[in-house]
Amino acid sequence: MLVETESAYYVTQSSSQKQNRYWTHANNLICLDVIHPNNIKKIPPAISYAHPQSVHPQQGIITLAQPFTDPVTGLTFSAGTRFVQALKKNAHETGTHMHKSYHAFAFNAHKKKWQIIDIPARHIAAWDFKTKDEQQAYFVQLVRSWARQPQHIPYALGGISIGNRYQENQFTFVNKQITPSLHVGFFERLRLNEGAIYGIDCSGLVARAALIAGMPYFFKNTYTLAQELRSIKRGEDLEEGDLIYFRGHVIIVADIARNTLIEARSYDHGYGIVHEIALEKVFKDITTYQDLVHAHLQGKALERLDSKGTVADRFSSWQLLKLKSVWEKPHA
Repeated sequence: MLVETESAYYVTQSSSQKQNRYWTHANNLICLDVIHPNNIKKIPPAISYAHPQSVHPQQGIITLAQPFTDPVTGLTFSAGTRFVQALKKNAHETGTHMHKSYHAFAFNAHKKKWQIIDIPARHIAAWDFKTKDEQQAYFVQLVRSWARQPQHIPYALGGISIGNRYQENQFTFVNKQITPSLHVGFFERLRLNEGAIYGIDCSGLVARAALIAGMPYFFKNTYTLAQELRSIKRGEDLEEGDLIYFRGHVIIVADIARNTLIEARSYDHGYGIVHEIALEKVFKDITTYQDLVHAHLQGKALERLDSKGTVADRFSSWQLLKLKSVWEKPHA
């Protein structure tokens, strides 16, 4: 089915018109007819690029900062999932510890009914930002928390969900015959279970964290973000959370002191996960962020390394993008 979404758009080289229509399998959708009109209020109001203020905190709405599996229903929800609160924050003391949780409405698609689930407060996104600096710092905190877990978030082209993780980063290349004259190659992982398939790509990683942090960031792919964000200016500081962009990929500046970056890297270079990794393991002859900024100002090409340390590709055109420039747009 062809669906239209409000939370993200893309533009193309041939058209700057915002596109927000995508194809999905009909089995992924449930018609609102199955939801009683009285239950519509249990669905959070949509985040919309037409109304950038929709990313701001709203009374009675909570957002997951971390994936969560409800032990009662068995339902798993991606980081970034939004809920309508069922009741006020619940707190009870056990010994000397205070445990806090939130009750929220969740729709069980298998049973086609609404249920109230209990979400620990540690899974809920913070909403006490006073400045844009604090929002960008929280953006970095989110992607670090996802990348620094011992389990792996799998890469999925076009994906934007963070749910079940893999203990081992194992995948295989499959060459499948479609017709006598057509073979299709792809990478495959073992299914963790029979439920939803989770995964995220490079642009989805940035978008998911930015929206959780309340930024008016609605860009579906790398080409779009490169059109909407501006390059770092000469004399302007590179900050954690800024982006490294080249054709088909975007990377997050993670830790300037430790010279690490965070990315969702594809399988063909031997990774297939979200990870935090040293600059020198990604780019040839780039050891520090000072090296990277210098190369940017000098217009030098970047040579990207694969997991074995071999140069996999070369980019003569690339950019360092200011994440905060998302607020410089008229709509923001």
